[in-house]
Amino acid sequence: MQGQANPSDPAFLRDQQNLWDPTQLQNSSLYPPGYHWKIDDNILATDVTSATVGYDTQSASYAVDINFNSHGADEWSRITNAAYAQPQGSTQNRIAIFLDTQIISAPQVISPSSNQTQITGGFTAESANQLASQISAGALPAEIATVQASEVSATLGSQTVRQSLIAGLVGLIIVVPSWSSTTASPALSPAWR
Repeated sequence: MQGQANPSDPAFLRDQQNLWDPTQLQNSSLYPPGYHWKIDDNILATDVTSATVGYDTQSASYAVDINFNSHGADEWSRITNAAYAQPQGSTQNRIAIFLDTQIISAPQVISPSSNQTQITGGFTAESANQLASQISAGALPAEIATVQASEVSATLGSQTVRQSLIAGLVGLIIVVPSWSSTTASPALSPAWR
């Protein structure tokens, strides 16, 4: 949308639905001068069915492949067709992908797509994996939290080993005398004759 990325501007706040990171506002690759983003309420993170590391054969580099459910595919098609209709390389030819308040990618649209799309742009294996993970994380329906955590120190491990050795020795002291007394008795010897 035309209009400076200005948190004091009601149009900026409305278009971005108060989703913006102040540390990103001065980054001209994320917020080109004179423009800000308009959040689309019709496509949700849950419309993403998968986001994986892929490979772009044209540029011979890593990419991120995204798949959408039917609702997401319809909306993604509408969004990419509108951006594709704008001059290539222009600000209006880009789409921003947000995770919470942060823009995690803002690619140019080189062709419209619907249920499958690919983001390219000189990714390394690590950066493609990170973006795919971020997109997938945004699609999770629940929060992830630690249920229980325990810390085991090295002294606990050595204490357990020491106690096991003592228990083993006590067991041998009890078993060896009784074993030697039972093997001496002919009534308890096996009958192999």
